[in-house]
Amino acid sequence: MVNQLFVGNFHQLVQREFGALLGGPVAVHLGGVAADHYKGLASSLATRLVPFYKETYEPTEFLFGHIPVRNLALPRLFFQFPVLDVKGDNIPGVGQFAAVLRAPVPETYITPLVGFGHRFLPLSAFPTEDTRPKDVFNRKVGWTPLLEALNNDKVALKAADPTWVGATIGNFKVSIDVGRLVGLNQLTPYKGHTVLTMQRVPSSKSKPNRPVYELKRNHDDFLAIARHIPAYAQRKEEVGQLLVSRSNAALMDLVFKEIDAAPAAPPAPPPAA
Repeated sequence: MVNQLFVGNFHQLVQREFGALLGGPVAVHLGGVAADHYKGLASSLATRLVPFYKETYEPTEFLFGHIPVRNLALPRLFFQFPVLDVKGDNIPGVGQFAAVLRAPVPETYITPLVGFGHRFLPLSAFPTEDTRPKDVFNRKVGWTPLLEALNNDKVALKAADPTWVGATIGNFKVSIDVGRLVGLNQLTPYKGHTVLTMQRVPSSKSKPNRPVYELKRNHDDFLAIARHIPAYAQRKEEVGQLLVSRSNAALMDLVFKEIDAAPAAPPAPPPAA
C-alpha cells in the first residue's frame, strides 16, 4: 500500500521542481495489481507491443498521473513509478515518463548504446536481437533528416544519455540496464502525434517514503529532443511499435486516451526551453 507520507512528499517535489511553471493541479493516481492496465493494452494492441525489458520483479503498487506544465509544445509530463512496500516504508523504483507532441515522426525511434553514448536509431532497423546498433548507426540504416539532426545535436544526445542510471535508497539498489536495445528514450508515432518516453532512476537524494526525481530536467530533456520534430514532421506509420510493459502501462493508457479524445489540432509550435 502506498502511504500518505510518500504521496505527500511527491506533491511537494512537484511544487519545488516546477514552481511558477506548474500549469495547474497535479493528477496523481494509485495503481496496482487490482487494476492491470497492461492487460487491456495488450488485448487491443497485441501486435504492436514491444516490452521495455524483462522485469526482475512485479511491483504490486505504483503511482501514476500527469503534471501540467506551462509549455505550449509539451503541456503535460506523464509519470509512473513502482513503489515497493518494506515494513510500511515505501521505496521508489525506476521512473517511467512520457510527453506528447502534436507533430509526427515517421516510425518508432529508440536510443541504444553505440560506443560510449546513446544514439537515435529506427527500431525497424533491428529485425533480430542480434543486430548490432553500431552497424545500424555506421551504415545509416533507415536514415532520415530528423535522425541526422538528432544525432548531430549534443544537447539532444545528452538528453538521451542521463548521467545517473543507478541509485541506492535505504538498503535497496535501483538501476537501469543501459545496454538494452531500446535505450532510455524512445519516440513513437501515434495518430499524428509523437509520444516521447523515457526511463530514469530516482535521484540520490531519494530516501524511503521520499521519492525524488529530476522532473524539470526530464521535461527539459523531452524538449531538447522534441524541438527537432516539427521541422521534419513526417506521417508514415499511423501507430508505430509501442514500447509498453507493466512498468509504464498506466501512464501510456492516459497518453492514448488523451490523444484519442482530443479534437484535430494544428501542429505544435516549436518547443522552447
